[in-house]
Amino acid sequence: MDGTSTNQDRHNEEVEALRLELDEARKLLEKSRQENILLEKHLNERKMELWGQNAISALQINNILNSIQEIIFIANTNHEIEFISPAVYRIAGYQPQEILGQPIRNFVHPDDWHILQSIKEQLESGGSAKVELRAVNKQGVYVWLSVSVSTRFVENQVREFTGVISDISGVKVIESRLREGNLLNQTLME
Repeated sequence: MDGTSTNQDRHNEEVEALRLELDEARKLLEKSRQENILLEKHLNERKMELWGQNAISALQINNILNSIQEIIFIANTNHEIEFISPAVYRIAGYQPQEILGQPIRNFVHPDDWHILQSIKEQLESGGSAKVELRAVNKQGVYVWLSVSVSTRFVENQVREFTGVISDISGVKVIESRLREGNLLNQTLME
């Protein structure tokens, strides 16, 4: 019996040693988990500090968009307006929600559609363009606009078109008067 008892005692001692090792490993694991939780919390707090220093709030963005005189827009690859800034009301008389989802072509003078076609390939290959064209306002009157547009890609595919639109109707009126004045001067000199 002494041999069996000794084997049993050794076995019990080994089991007890393994239990102690297991308990020690569990304690180390728990300590490591707690340290990771604290580290993650610290990193998240630091991210929030940095984000707060560099972030611009939705209210600030809204204030900026409301104060800009030019129209800012985003159009999808079907050339439909996905976003348009509040300046569209000042320039064209439309509320932004009246424009959303509409194809750009719906607002462009038919004689100026070729201008859109001429820049389509340039934009789809990643370029940018600046054009002048006429667009209809809510009252049915055509206004002259300067449109600067560029392409945004995601994973090498055209994602959307972004741009800025300025009302240049006043400039076009002055140009027209200058041309008329030059014609009048030429006529008088003849």
